[in-house]
Amino acid sequence: MPISISNVMISSKRPLGVTIIVSTVAVLVIIAGICIWGFTPSGDINIINVTQTPENPEPGDTITVIAEISGGSPFLGVSASLYCSGRRGGTVTSVDKNKYSFTFAYPFEDGTEKWYIINCCILLS
Repeated sequence: MPISISNVMISSKRPLGVTIIVSTVAVLVIIAGICIWGFTPSGDINIINVTQTPENPEPGDTITVIAEISGGSPFLGVSASLYCSGRRGGTVTSVDKNKYSFTFAYPFEDGTEKWYIINCCILLS
C-alpha cells in the first residue's frame, strides 16, 4: 500500500503542534513555580543572635555588632540596619549569608551608655 507524502506531512504536523503547546505550557508552569518559590518568604524574619566586640569597650574603642538573621526569600534578600540615638548608625557589611556586621565609626567617652536597635526586613530593591 503506497503512502502519500501529504498524509505523512499532515500526520506529523499535528503531533508536533500538540507537543509544542504541551511543552510551552509545561515551561510556563515551571517558571511560575520558580517565581512563586523564589519570591515567597521562607518564614518570618528573625534576629537569631547578636554579638558585640569588645564586650566591655574602653574609651576610644571601635565597637562592632554582628547580627545573625533568619528568614527572607531566595530572590528577595534581607536588609539589616542598625539605629543608634534615633538615627542610622555605623557601616553595614554582609559577613556571611545571614550575618551582618555593624561598626560604629566614632569613639565614645568613658561612662557612655549606648543603646542600639537592629532592624531587618525583606530587601525589595
